[in-house]
Amino acid sequence: MTPPIQTWRGGLKASLMGLPSLLAGFLRNRRVLAASITTFIHSFCNWVVPAFFPLLAHGLGFSEVIIGLSLTANALVMALSLPLIGRLSDRVGRFLPIAIGLSISVVGFGVLPMARETWELLLLMALIGLEGSLVFPVSQAAIMEALPDEERGAGAGLWGAILSLGGALGLLTTSIVVSVSSLELAFQFLAVSTLIGVAVVALMRRHL
Repeated sequence: MTPPIQTWRGGLKASLMGLPSLLAGFLRNRRVLAASITTFIHSFCNWVVPAFFPLLAHGLGFSEVIIGLSLTANALVMALSLPLIGRLSDRVGRFLPIAIGLSISVVGFGVLPMARETWELLLLMALIGLEGSLVFPVSQAAIMEALPDEERGAGAGLWGAILSLGGALGLLTTSIVVSVSSLELAFQFLAVSTLIGVAVVALMRRHL
């Protein structure tokens, strides 16, 4: 009987050796590619929110309490709408929720630097939370259903890797934009980036 540690090592070695061809196969799958692009766009912009939104809101004159309430509204809307959106996408398809979500994000990021009233800030952050619900689970579902059962674990890993990569690059890029311009311009940059993403996703509509 092969010792468990040797079995584990053998499985790990085989997985590492087969990783390049597996990734290449994933990216040749147009549906996986379209969902991966969607995931990247979402995390590129939305991971910026916890880091830079408090700075933006403070610069706009909002108190720490209002900033905290706005982040709470963002998280609560996402938590409450995730199950509903996931079920809805099972019925209407993946493209429509993703397209609506990214479009909401364009408006949210573009208008956020112009917020002057508390209700405006709360509403915009709630909308950005809704965008997360429309894109976050739906892109993962699109990847999962495009793969056979034996590759879904690897597909989930790919989705997580792209999510993290998009978030990391979004934070880095936004930091650079802020350093050479302003927080307000950085959020406008995120709006434009998401708008480009909407166009790309629209071009790949038939694959979602």
